[in-house]
Amino acid sequence: MDALQRGPAMPYTPGIDADCIDEVHAHMQLTTYPFITPISRQAIAGIGELHGTGTFVELRGRPYILTNEHVVRLGVGFQLSHFVGGGRFVSNINFPFCAAPSPIDAAIARVNPEVLVGGDRQVLPASSLDTTFSPVDGEIMFVQGYPVNLEAFDADTLRAHATPLTIDLIDLPIRHEIDPAKHIAVRYPIVGYQPGGQAAFLPDPVGLSGSALWDTKYVAAGANEWVPGNAKVAGLIFGYISNPSCLLATKIEVVREFLLDALRHEAAYYRYLETFDHPGGALSDWLWAEQEIAAIH
Repeated sequence: MDALQRGPAMPYTPGIDADCIDEVHAHMQLTTYPFITPISRQAIAGIGELHGTGTFVELRGRPYILTNEHVVRLGVGFQLSHFVGGGRFVSNINFPFCAAPSPIDAAIARVNPEVLVGGDRQVLPASSLDTTFSPVDGEIMFVQGYPVNLEAFDADTLRAHATPLTIDLIDLPIRHEIDPAKHIAVRYPIVGYQPGGQAAFLPDPVGLSGSALWDTKYVAAGANEWVPGNAKVAGLIFGYISNPSCLLATKIEVVREFLLDALRHEAAYYRYLETFDHPGGALSDWLWAEQEIAAIH
């Protein structure tokens, strides 16, 4: 499927026209693609299915894969794998996930750097994660992920088609499971528009779970000053509502708090293994990790 973007009637700030949308869409599609991966699940070798989306991100000098907790939970009993690219086979996710359930719905696992060698995937620096969710009014938002109905899985090779979307923020629907302090919503229309204006139906959003939501900062920078490097990850997509049709995301500050906590738990665990012969106790390991790890970068 060709790249899709929102229709011209959606409420961006005044002055944002089709040319602006096309510019952002084209640049963000190319800029974000190397950092994303489909996540597949398979019960036996060579037979599997696309299961979700992840982002390769560097935390404290190591590569990790970031996705949703429910993607990991619904993959229990299956082998989860990620894309490598460059004509290479998919690679199994062998490190354990550290995860937080809803309302955070986030998970990370380490990635062996060696499996990325020779592929075309890159690792997003932690500096590209915004500190807070703070788009200006009428900002252009962007998502790129892997809908499950646009994939094929054959002999350990995953052929998945990424769907990039330039979209806008909408009011958060009122649902008992949605927390306005933690969550936001972006439009997911039934019909999108390819660059050039041709209309096309958007795919079923199942599989977009775990995708990064980007604040392009196009409006904030100004059309003549914007470069793709301005963009920051502003949230983590975790769900879909059909009425109104929208994607739900966890705000980036909530995700960052989770990442910091996860890194500390991971560090405390490895310290426990290193000091197994002379244990100081779980509290000692945790206090050490809190002091040792003050930030995610």
